[in-house]
Amino acid sequence: KIHRRFGSLRSLARADILLNSSVTNFSFDKFYVFNSKLNGCIVPNEKNLVAGPSVIASSIPTNSISSSTPIEYSVAETQRRTFEHEIYLYESSAPSVNDPTSATAIVVGGYYGSDTTPSYYRLDFLEKDNISYKDILRNYKYQIVVNSVSGRGYPTPEDAFKSLPINMNIEVRAWDDGQAGSVDFGDQYYISF
Repeated sequence: KIHRRFGSLRSLARADILLNSSVTNFSFDKFYVFNSKLNGCIVPNEKNLVAGPSVIASSIPTNSISSSTPIEYSVAETQRRTFEHEIYLYESSAPSVNDPTSATAIVVGGYYGSDTTPSYYRLDFLEKDNISYKDILRNYKYQIVVNSVSGRGYPTPEDAFKSLPINMNIEVRAWDDGQAGSVDFGDQYYISF
């Protein structure tokens, strides 16, 4: 009966990035995901679940490794302000605040002001204290809202990833999409909302 217990828990998380309507001095050009996991668990570790079902911690496969090269996403003209339904991630555990280069992070490339050359900004999955990293959890949607851009970023995506975030104020909103209600009809049919 695994499908009834874990059926509403996808094995991936989704990350959407959008500009606040008040941001008029920046547009997206490219996105890069650094340190994304190359594999994930199909079924979460039972100790990482609470009733609902909902996950409270990441389930990482034994010997899981992160990608050594960033995943690059091109931005269509229609996505210059809102980049949704494109970035999907396997779960990853939060690193120590002293080890930012082991975190899964997104680097956004874009045009600041009247610049004709893109610059790059690091976006992290942080707790509300804006210091501690958070686990990236399955079935969550992370909406990263860029609230302001106050200057140019770094000259390359690698420079941005290896450095502290600058000149971009963001808010990370997380939604748990695992709280679906389920209805069973005998052993043959199953529906979830």
